[in-house]
Amino acid sequence: MKNIKINFWLATTGLLIFFIYAFLMSPGEKQAKLINIGVPDDSASYVFRYLIEELGLKGQLSTMLGIYPIKDCCTSTSEWALSTDNLDMAVICPDAAERLIEKDSRYYILGPCRVNSDILISGPSSRVNKIGITQNRWYQETLAHEHLGPDIDVYPMLGNALPFAIQNGRIDGAIMDIANALRLEGKITSLSRGKDHITYVLVVRKDILHEPIFYEFVNLYNQAVQELQDEQSLQIIIEKYAGYSCNGKEASEWIKMNVQYKPLIIPATD
Repeated sequence: MKNIKINFWLATTGLLIFFIYAFLMSPGEKQAKLINIGVPDDSASYVFRYLIEELGLKGQLSTMLGIYPIKDCCTSTSEWALSTDNLDMAVICPDAAERLIEKDSRYYILGPCRVNSDILISGPSSRVNKIGITQNRWYQETLAHEHLGPDIDVYPMLGNALPFAIQNGRIDGAIMDIANALRLEGKITSLSRGKDHITYVLVVRKDILHEPIFYEFVNLYNQAVQELQDEQSLQIIIEKYAGYSCNGKEASEWIKMNVQYKPLIIPATD
């Protein structure tokens, strides 16, 4: 009787192990691939949040890779983080994009995705001689001189230091993203005069350019851009993602400043 019980126990255990193994090894439903997008922590990210939360893109957004921030694409730690294998694509400024593809041939600049979102905010002084810009965004220095003249002084600094520098009177004004500028007291001025200036481009890893998830992304992204041309729809997402109390007029200011998301084009197949 004792041998029968032992044999029964061994047989039952064996069957249980077999079913567990079969379950673990069976293909089942494959987990859907998520597209991982690096985004800044300003208005450029809103359309990508809309893509995932409202239009159902199978993706995730990241402003951090481990301990490395990518919310400001022009810091050295951010540029290092972008060279890892964790991102499929990233929204970064034109200067950072050029530096990235020079160092890392895996990336491709798909095209501009945001224009005119850098605006000038100035303090109470009628004279604007000292202008702050985000470090390493040298196109902002060009914008400052184009619109304020060659004799102004330009001070590169960390992006999150610009509001404090204005409030403390260390600079007369700063060039920054419209979402950050609208949080501050001061006069805002468009830097778009007859032509668009590109503030963000989308860089994509070349190995996903012809994957189905990439085509889905571009189609949904362009749908989102079309939908957000409607002022009411735009105001809704600004209020949802801005992270501060809005006054209901932000979308109107975006339109007045000619701030736009730009549609993307799928590159031709080789």
